Amino acid sequence: MSYLSKTERKKQILDAAMTIALDDGLNTLTVRNLAQKASLSIGLIHHHFKTIQELKCEVFMQLVYKNLDISEIDDNLSLTEKILLALGFTESEDELPYIRLWNDAEKNSHISPEFNQVFLIAIEEWHKSVKKILKSASLRNHKENLDDMAWQFIGLTLGLEGLAKFHSHLFTYEYMTQLVTDLIENKINQKI
Repeated sequence: MSYLSKTERKKQILDAAMTIALDDGLNTLTVRNLAQKASLSIGLIHHHFKTIQELKCEVFMQLVYKNLDISEIDDNLSLTEKILLALGFTESEDELPYIRLWNDAEKNSHISPEFNQVFLIAIEEWHKSVKKILKSASLRNHKENLDDMAWQFIGLTLGLEGLAKFHSHLFTYEYMTQLVTDLIENKINQKI
């Protein structure tokens, strides 16, 4: 093990933890698992992160910022396609680990008050990302403000995901995508 500054070592730990979270799921991230996969001592990990919850919170937020980076969205997509992508409606294999990450984070938010706070911040960041896409389309002449629109899109997405857990045969991916697409197109086509 080479000498790294405290900042470099913490980054090394975070990078390895983010890889585990994306490859295997956030809930598989344990100090022991991380130590083994990153060839680090458990004590070294605890030196930088006092609890596994602190580490999971940091990993989740780092990945959220990466996932919500709308500068990566193809400019050739339609506004509806951009919003759908930001809402997680994609069949891209690259995005599936992030969808699992958000689902794991939601479960953690029900268990840990510390993680619940981080999850709420992530939802706010998600809202900002969707709103930024709406702003980029110059949707200023609408009955509703962009804040409300973004929250409606996110609310419908979360609600449908919740219903799909109980009625997966009714709420297929295709059906949910169509419902959200219809709402988006209805909202963006509204005039004053």
